[in-house]
Amino acid sequence: KKIGLAGLAQLITAGLGAPFLGDYQGVDKETGKFMFSLEANNLVDESGESKQTKMPYFESGWVDPEDLAKEQKRSQEGFKFPWQK
Repeated sequence: KKIGLAGLAQLITAGLGAPFLGDYQGVDKETGKFMFSLEANNLVDESGESKQTKMPYFESGWVDPEDLAKEQKRSQEGFKFPWQK
């Protein structure tokens, strides 16, 4: 499925940093909340299976060991501004 004009508008709006809730779908009768929807981000491989759910971090919370080491080092050192060494 290709991106439509509405999806392109969502992409541009989000890229500009504007608050965009999605397409208005109506009001939930039970809670009174407004309902919005966004066009799905459907990344699939050649066989039609989702690439997102196949990633190692999707279910297990996997984190790259290098990134984990960097984060642990940062947490031990405390917060620093970029110009502080």
